[in-house]
Amino acid sequence: MARHDDLTLNEILSDPMILLLARADGWSTAEFRDEMIWASQELKRGPSDLDATAARVSQRNGRPLEAGCCAI
Repeated sequence: MARHDDLTLNEILSDPMILLLARADGWSTAEFRDEMIWASQELKRGPSDLDATAARVSQRNGRPLEAGCCAI
């Protein structure tokens, strides 16, 4: 069995501490879930221009870039 150090999407979406922090940052559970699913899909697209991905995050959720979930 392969060992993974990162949480799976299901683990992220069911972790009470992560959901509590997301709520404290102003995300509803549904918004956070949708954003995590979207981010997962973006990562599966493969390597891309980070600035372009960050711009899509900013345009998608209307939040300031530094508050965009998963925008690095």
